[in-house]
Amino acid sequence: MLSATFSHFHVFGDFNIPDADWNAPCSVNVNTPMAIISNVITMFALMQVNHVLNHRGVLLDLILNSSLDVHVQRDQCPLLIEDAHHPSLNCLVPIPAPAALTFNLAPNPAKCNLRTLDDDLCTFDFASLDAIHDINESFWVLIDTISKSVLKHSPLKKWGFSNFPAWFSRDLKNLLFLKKALHKEYKSTRCEVTYQRFAVIRAQCNALTKDCFTAYADHIQEVLPHNPKVFWSYVKNLNRSGSTPTTLRLDGITSTSDQTAANLFADFFSAAFNHDDDVADDPPSTPPSFALISSIVLNVPEVRQALLSLDDSKGCGPDFIPSSAIKHICNLLAYPLTKLFNRSLFTGVFPDALKKSFIVPIHKKGPTDDIKNYRPIAILPVLAKVFEGLVLSRVNFAVSQIITPRQHGFWRGRSSATNLMVFQSDIIDALNVTSRWMSSSLTSLKLLTALTIAYL
Repeated sequence: MLSATFSHFHVFGDFNIPDADWNAPCSVNVNTPMAIISNVITMFALMQVNHVLNHRGVLLDLILNSSLDVHVQRDQCPLLIEDAHHPSLNCLVPIPAPAALTFNLAPNPAKCNLRTLDDDLCTFDFASLDAIHDINESFWVLIDTISKSVLKHSPLKKWGFSNFPAWFSRDLKNLLFLKKALHKEYKSTRCEVTYQRFAVIRAQCNALTKDCFTAYADHIQEVLPHNPKVFWSYVKNLNRSGSTPTTLRLDGITSTSDQTAANLFADFFSAAFNHDDDVADDPPSTPPSFALISSIVLNVPEVRQALLSLDDSKGCGPDFIPSSAIKHICNLLAYPLTKLFNRSLFTGVFPDALKKSFIVPIHKKGPTDDIKNYRPIAILPVLAKVFEGLVLSRVNFAVSQIITPRQHGFWRGRSSATNLMVFQSDIIDALNVTSRWMSSSLTSLKLLTALTIAYL
């Protein structure tokens, strides 16, 4: 206790020293209870603030404090029957304000209560969207309604960067906190009992760390054949740095805050966009063979099926509407979404509410504080992906007839791997042709040599 650090001391108790006068000085050399308590009061700079006497005019209950802000008075409405020797006291002790939170608490849409969400949205009049003539406003109203309901029924979560690996369990984290606290206590007290407790907790941490990592590795091996993305997530966790750069720089400009860093990223990413005003707006001379997109008419069953086929593992966009929520309320959304999608196709207007996205910078290589070493990825709203997927399913066949079969980017079933396979096949075919040409040339050379010899 002597080596610990406290801001204030508050001692309450029945000391039962009726003959003591706490206002009179007491010699520290006198071996009496009053002298001993007086020494303690002097050592910790305490003050006796209770002056309420019992029915005999004696003070038995002491309240020792290191602060003058503590006020003690007789309690006029005691909760229990009052003891004549110990009057009921009302003690007002100031409590300091808690320290500011070092983390952010925000709703977690992934854990949204789907049942209460469904009940809440059942009260919304989706038919009122038909009365809104502006397609952009219609989508804003729909998405805003769903988003507010999702956030309303989502629990709060502590958001921030975790210094723990992905395979650390909650029990392991708690043990590590306890081990750290015991180690700090032992360093200050040098108490053997505290060290023994620290040694036990340390052994438990080591054992649980091995168990957690083994369980995590076994899980990765089990799901890897079915989900290859898990492997890259595993590699990412192994290579993850425990700290993020506190400052970022771009062309000699250094960020001084999160807002400045975001603006630097925006400037760098937007610079890659070509604002060319000389691009011709004239339509192509040869129109495509497929029908115009504005002639597409979606139906309710295909929209409902598209909503049901969403992947729950995908994150939500800036509207904070997760795929799990969309799938759960697909029966409510299928009909109004079909009408809104068809209105958007007919008018040729892609809703502004579906254009918003989260831009996430991904580090590629080199120093992490250089913004030029990052590339952007966009996290789109779920409904934007649904809309684009529905339109793609309608135009996919017609578009595939005019796109070269050597197109490998942004095409289903094609990737850089298939591009390399085709390139390798072309090289092998070229080598085979060259080999046959060389064989034919050698045969002709031998025949010419034989004829020359025969003629001679």
